[in-house]
Amino acid sequence: MSHPGHFDKYQNIPNIFPNMKSILVKRNIKNIIATRMNRKERPKDLNSFQAFRTPLKKILDTKEIEKILNYFETYEELQNQFPSQFFIVDFDELVLNPQEAMKKVANFLEVGYEDVLSIPTRDGKLLELDGVSFIGKENDTFENLLTKEEQNII
Repeated sequence: MSHPGHFDKYQNIPNIFPNMKSILVKRNIKNIIATRMNRKERPKDLNSFQAFRTPLKKILDTKEIEKILNYFETYEELQNQFPSQFFIVDFDELVLNPQEAMKKVANFLEVGYEDVLSIPTRDGKLLELDGVSFIGKENDTFENLLTKEEQNII
């Protein structure tokens, strides 16, 4: 359910899967686009889909920004209609205060919170290299990755 290009099909999801739960990690749109365009990759950054060097023209031509914003809007509507099935966690809260954010996620999932839930991993691999976490804002903010002109366009 995480691809914004398919947001138009989401309205039917609660009927198809009445017992499902879905969580959206929502980021600022400028930060998403900045990452897509100019993220400075680190070794083992798990960029298997080569998502970090997309030209702004391609992003604009494919209407990626509009798709993401429509996805957010659709998801928010679903969360309002089905609060026990859809949950939004703010990306910045997850990065800056992972324990509190993950306690909310655990509560939504109706599972007990354990400290291990706040350790950033992907596919069981710790997201850090040489003691430096991949999770943070120093490498992903639009202020650092986009020119003023690009910020204004977005």
